[in-house]
Amino acid sequence: MIELTFVLYMMNMGLAVFVSGCYGSFMIRNTGKFEIHSTIAACLHVILSVMAISSWFQLASNVSRFELIGGLVLGVFLFIVGQIVLFIFLYEQKERWMKIYDNQFTEAGHSTSS
Repeated sequence: MIELTFVLYMMNMGLAVFVSGCYGSFMIRNTGKFEIHSTIAACLHVILSVMAISSWFQLASNVSRFELIGGLVLGVFLFIVGQIVLFIFLYEQKERWMKIYDNQFTEAGHSTSS
């Protein structure tokens, strides 16, 4: 049972990165505001990760302390790696998404120069 819990825990942490990345990419492409939406995506990742870690404590409270702490260390590690991957993904795609936003803005008949 604990193996299934570990697998679901890791999948939930991966899902947090995926959902945050999808939010960031969608909103940056549609609004052109990188800083705001990358920060919101990071906050969304934090919230989803905390939910995953909290659920780990609830599900693993009946097992040994070693597995409980091991899951916490795994969660913190996946959280840090997830934040790094999220910021690298958002930053690497920034120019492409800004060009998409500028093209959509120009096609709508607006001028980007003020």
